[in-house]
Formats: sequence, C-alpha cells, structure tokens
Amino acid sequence: MGKPTVNKNWKPLSETSRQNFREILSSSIPVVINGARGKKKVELQKLLDRLISKIDKKLETLLVPKYSKKANFDYNKIHSQNQTLEMALANELEQINQMEIKLEHETMLLKEDTELLTKLKSDKKAVETRNKMLHRTKLHPLLKNEFKDLVDVDNELIKSHLKPLKDRSLYLWDPEQDHELCEIKKSISSHLRSIEKNTKVMDNVVSKVEETEKILIQLMKKASLESY
Repeated sequence: MGKPTVNKNWKPLSETSRQNFREILSSSIPVVINGARGKKKVELQKLLDRLISKIDKKLETLLVPKYSKKANFDYNKIHSQNQTLEMALANELEQINQMEIKLEHETMLLKEDTELLTKLKSDKKAVETRNKMLHRTKLHPLLKNEFKDLVDVDNELIKSHLKPLKDRSLYLWDPEQDHELCEIKKSISSHLRSIEKNTKVMDNVVSKVEETEKILIQLMKKASLESY
C-alpha cells in the first residue's frame, strides 16, 4: 500500500485509544519488574517509564486504518483479559521465585552435607590409622616387622585428632581401662619396689665392707709399724 493511500484513508489514533494503550502498557510494568530487587527495581521502573513515554509520542503521529463504530475495539475487555493474564503470570513468577529460594537452600544444605561427609571420612581415616597403630604396639617385636609396611601413618592427621579430652568416656583408648596394661604396670612397679628394697640391703653390706676395709688398713699399718 502506497504512502498517498495511507495518508488519504488512514487517520491518527483517537485520544481514547491512546489512553487505553497507555493503561495497558502501564499495567504491564509491575509484572516486568516483579523479579527485580532494590536499586535495580528503581532503575528498571525509570527505564520502562521512559519507554512508555516514547511509545506514546509515536502514537501521536501513528496512522491507522479507519474503522466503524461497530467494529470498534472493546478496550475494557482487552484490558480485563490482559490483567487476568498478568495475574496468572505474576503467580507463575512467584512460584518460580519460591522454587529458586528453595533450590538455593537445598544447594546450601548439600554443600554443608558434603563438607560434613568429607570431615567424617577424615575422622574415620584418623581413627582407623590410630587403631592400627595401637594394635601394632601390642604385637610381638617379630610381628611388628611383618606389619610395619601395612600402615601409612599421617602424623599431622593423627595429631589433629588426638587432643586431650576431659571426659574419659570419649577416649578411643583409655590406658586406665586397659587391664593388660594395668597388670604390666603393676608388675613393673612391684619389680621396682623389690629392686629398691634389695638395693637398700646391698647398701648396708657395702657400707659394712667399707668400714671393715678401713679397719683392716689401719691394722695393717699398725702391724707394719710395730715390726720395726
């Protein structure tokens, strides 16, 4: 269609039509900026306001085909349908937003669970290594040589998990509750006391021998002098 025909048969939009267009566009803004937050929401609102203003200026000079009153658009009906669609869209956007929040929460929980699992694996490794070390300390020396290469000890890892505990019930191994070790300690203590006791007797004997030696030397000296 040529421009002369358009200029001859078409006419500008009526003010009522333009107003209806402005209302439809303005009512769409809340739906568009619904997902924005804070400063971005304000900036987006200003940007859309300028866009609607530019569109309205274009509508002032826009030519449209002539139409009869019978074929006139029912802007109220269109506006109502548009609002219905906007409400449905707003609900969908809200559901999406809630799902994103839930997904973010689940992601955070997954991260915490992963970190906890890593720590538990580390703890398990430390405990298993320590138990193997404790088991090796109870082996016969000949057996220790057989098993010396079976355990790769991570000393730093062991130290980090072997901190003193106030509650003995939390000990992985309590020497006070190890009956075999207690018996060994008692036996060693008994031997030490016996050695100490016998040593005291020997000390007395040594003392007597020293005294006798001194007396004998004196007698020998005296006998030597009298012989002259």
